[in-house]
Amino acid sequence: MTKIKVSDIEIKTCPYCGSSKLNLFSDGSGNCLNCDKSFSKPAIQNKCTKCGSTELKRYIDKENQYVYCTACDETVPLDDFIKEKERGTKSEYFCTECGADVSENDTTCPKCGTSFADDENDDEDLNGIRGTHSKIGYYLMLIGAMVYLITFIVSMSYTPKFGNINDIQDSLNYSKMMAAISFLSIFAFMIGSLIQIRSLIERRGI
Repeated sequence: MTKIKVSDIEIKTCPYCGSSKLNLFSDGSGNCLNCDKSFSKPAIQNKCTKCGSTELKRYIDKENQYVYCTACDETVPLDDFIKEKERGTKSEYFCTECGADVSENDTTCPKCGTSFADDENDDEDLNGIRGTHSKIGYYLMLIGAMVYLITFIVSMSYTPKFGNINDIQDSLNYSKMMAAISFLSIFAFMIGSLIQIRSLIERRGI
């Protein structure tokens, strides 16, 4: 489990039913406790800075834009609303296990005892694994390319002998060995390339 940072001037709601009873995860996804549907990210509604209502309207008077709250009749210029939102937003965290408020520096929930440090350690371990995979892929590509190049040079410089049956057999065995080495080097290069591509996709979150 983890602790989630939420905004005091924004309400995160279910994109399907509009409920604010959500179970959010650290990657921004979650599920709705009301309709039991999952989503990649919640919808966000702005709150009135005076009364907290989400019933806000935006209108234009001549060249000026305003935000109007239908609940308390508060009207503020759009620019002032945005500045107030950026300046006055009070951030807090809550535990996704029990919903209790926690601080940014808490490593465990004071109410249910859920540890938040595990999530950070998991992220560090995952980054370490991805870095290791990237290095393995790079070295496989490098080794595969070098072995193939050496095999190609040796094959080009080799002159087969056809004096007797033994020479022919040796030449065939040599050709088979070079072909096997070439195949393995190409295979290693392809595996390394796939590992590199997968690591890149995971890092970019595609």
